[in-house]
Amino acid sequence: MVGSGASGNHPSLRPVRLALVGVGRWGRALLNTIPTLPGVRLSHCVSGNPETASLLPGGCLLLPTWQGLLEVSGLDGVVLAIPPEHQLALADTLGANGLAVMVEKPLSLDLEEALAFRERVRERAGIVLVDHIQLFHPAVVRLKALAPTLGALREIRSFAGQWGPFRRHPIPVLWDYGPHDASLCLELVEAPPDRILIRREERRDLAAGLGETIDWEMGYPDGVTAHIHLSNVMPGKRRYLAMRREEGTLVYDDLAPHKLTRHPPLAEPDPIDGEPIPLEEGRPLTRALAEFVDRIRRRDPALDSLDRGVQVVRLLDACQRQLDRDGPFSTGRNSRSPGQPLGC
Repeated sequence: MVGSGASGNHPSLRPVRLALVGVGRWGRALLNTIPTLPGVRLSHCVSGNPETASLLPGGCLLLPTWQGLLEVSGLDGVVLAIPPEHQLALADTLGANGLAVMVEKPLSLDLEEALAFRERVRERAGIVLVDHIQLFHPAVVRLKALAPTLGALREIRSFAGQWGPFRRHPIPVLWDYGPHDASLCLELVEAPPDRILIRREERRDLAAGLGETIDWEMGYPDGVTAHIHLSNVMPGKRRYLAMRREEGTLVYDDLAPHKLTRHPPLAEPDPIDGEPIPLEEGRPLTRALAEFVDRIRRRDPALDSLDRGVQVVRLLDACQRQLDRDGPFSTGRNSRSPGQPLGC
């Protein structure tokens, strides 16, 4: 189950030995989290910056290039914290050498690359976990578990963004923030959309890079809709999702005092006034890493996480092609998803 994230202490088993490639902002979060997992040892870290050595835990060796990992004996898996345009080529090489790999979202910026990678992983029964971090959040795990008790799904509304990050190339806002919302919708609706309407509400050419605000709507069978608002020019950070069902609305607000609240079905939900829902402990990143370690211990080649990664890339690819066709300030009118089913 996505988000279970419990590998246990496994006192009778040898430690799982992991390596980390990339020590940027997110890489440092991984660097600080991996050593806290029970029964796990961070044995190697790959970074071209020699100053990274001062950040490493005891016993962790610094390698200047990833090629050195292929010479390490007893290594079980590698966690990648590198740009998505580079990660699949490296993940493919590491996987071909028998290593489990954890990759970041999005799986790729290219749908064909993602599909080909999945086939090679399938052929060699490799272990790959795609870190769609929101799926490991205790509030999202609990929200999904409660959903069936509240009747049929009617609507999802999501707002996400902050001021930045700003990039020139090659990751637009849709691919920076969109993987979170795409993975959430795919997880909660459990079906691909049959209609997509997406448009740019705002586009700013800032000194630091491109700023965009995107309005994105998806339609599903039985009249279910998902409405997503993404922006990297929001004055403050926001990560909010409301799921309206026949018998109640669940609200996940990562910045509210209570991350998950329940509301009457017809009320306009306000997280402050909702009924708080108790959640399990655990940071999403810790739970994601624990899930990766558990798959390594069980030698589990299940493709569920990789399949979800491909589905997210397929959905974003469809959205991006619509935005490219409609221009910088697209209206999204009369737009449809491509002929190929998005859920494949």
